[in-house]
Amino acid sequence: MLSYLPARDGLLSLGWNITYPGPPIPKDPTYGVGTSTHRTTLSGATIEFRFKGTAAYLLGDAPAGSYTVSIDKGKAVPGKPDSARGVLAALTGLHYADHTIHLTVVKSVQVSVSGAILTVGMGKPGVSPRSRVIEAVLMDGSIRSNPFFDFRRPDGTSSQLNWKIDSPKYRYNSDNTPMLLTGAMTTAGGKSSQGSTASFTLNETSAFFIRGGMLANASEDRFSVTITPPSKVGRPQSRTFMLNSSWGDPNEILFFESGLNRDLSYGVQIKSEVAGKDTFFGFRTVETLDAGSFSANAASHALSSNAFAGLAILFVCMFRKLLR
Repeated sequence: MLSYLPARDGLLSLGWNITYPGPPIPKDPTYGVGTSTHRTTLSGATIEFRFKGTAAYLLGDAPAGSYTVSIDKGKAVPGKPDSARGVLAALTGLHYADHTIHLTVVKSVQVSVSGAILTVGMGKPGVSPRSRVIEAVLMDGSIRSNPFFDFRRPDGTSSQLNWKIDSPKYRYNSDNTPMLLTGAMTTAGGKSSQGSTASFTLNETSAFFIRGGMLANASEDRFSVTITPPSKVGRPQSRTFMLNSSWGDPNEILFFESGLNRDLSYGVQIKSEVAGKDTFFGFRTVETLDAGSFSANAASHALSSNAFAGLAILFVCMFRKLLR
């Protein structure tokens, strides 16, 4: 997950500013068109990127020496960008494990970040990863919520009264060509919706994304994701995020998790943490990735040579502030 601090989305001199390349949509000039980038000139601004895998490439543009990069609490080293490829930092040959990368701006010049590419080890060697898209709203003849998800009120009772179906939306590419998206399940409006949850179970999954909407200037929008593995594997892990942007985008990557054991079942709970009357949370799809089981021998070999099945994933910028 990419987290930006300070997550102000205002002046470049005060923190990270989110920018979309496409011309504004006349009917809604706050609508983000194309793929976003983040820019700042604030010395001390940081990006934290956490993932499980064997390699990561941070993408963007900046002068040499204007930032430092560190990994897993190691020594921060001056940035040496590869401008021809648009790469700020390349960290390769890593052991297959959880890693944390920090980029810190050290000079008051513009640093621009457009995303990241990471390699996630998963599954059997030679097996092509399979993807699956699970839509929150089904539109096969009638429009209804997907029973794959268990929607509940804040008091835990099974009800969709705090959730509603949001109609399909268009997302616009950089050239303003439209792309129709599916509907979304959303919750909005005051304390009555705070704590509403959507839960589901993942099987045969090595990694997954959650995609959803982000309203412009909705600085109080918050959500949490809790992943519960089998009790013999570990304890539930929960993280809370704040959505913060002056732009709206109906199909952002809200959350990503890798390093799951595809032979186990995981419970996932999405919780709306919003409280203000004009706050909003919604999700559109859950996208899963899988490349089959891998043997102990294959996994051991992979740790030393990165030879087992891998997946290169491109992240566009996500404006998230990790709260806990």
